[in-house]
Amino acid sequence: FSPVIDATGLVISIAVLTQDITERKISERKLNESEENLHKIIATTSEGYWLMNEKGHFMDVNPAFSELIGYTKEELLNMSIPDLEAIESKVETEQHIQKVAKIGTERFDTVMRHKSGLEINVEINVSKFGMSGKQFFVFVHDISERKKAEEEIVRQNETLSKLNHFALELSNLSLEDNLEELIAKKVKEMSGAEVSIFSEYDHENRITSIKCIELEAGTLNKVVQLLGKRVQN
Repeated sequence: FSPVIDATGLVISIAVLTQDITERKISERKLNESEENLHKIIATTSEGYWLMNEKGHFMDVNPAFSELIGYTKEELLNMSIPDLEAIESKVETEQHIQKVAKIGTERFDTVMRHKSGLEINVEINVSKFGMSGKQFFVFVHDISERKKAEEEIVRQNETLSKLNHFALELSNLSLEDNLEELIAKKVKEMSGAEVSIFSEYDHENRITSIKCIELEAGTLNKVVQLLGKRVQN
């Protein structure tokens, strides 16, 4: 409002300036709707989510993360990352947050500690939120099954390597070597189990064939292809 004054100093009218803010209001409404939709998505997604400050203190979490880690939302809002992190120290976590503040985003694997004490393998996707770099939103995914599968692949590869070495030793056996004793020893090295070896000797062809292996837990009723290798005596 602005008064209009005549030559005598009397207010003869009032000038009113107006501004059309329709577009601004529409933009604000769209922004609010977008934020509401984002909150709904975060609240209902199966992926764990949390918002934290530069100190690693939880500012918000979704139900999926609470379920994954075993703590209620109220408990988590009084906690910070070092309370759950099972690999990094508190100092390392602080340094990690400072690194993300500089580069903006990062994806990495770590281990978090469930309320029960169980350790959970997780994949973390963290991004800086806002220009200040003092808030971060994080999505977390349980990769425990993937880690188990990876460990099983490593174990199988190690076993295969041992079997290949074993096959080489079998191929180099001499007449003085005790086939059953060698196989029992090697199987125990690979499995940790006490074994008994059943073999059959062909007198006509002077060939020993391994038929089956009896483990502590029972009899393995199959001819093991590798151990079924025939050795000339």
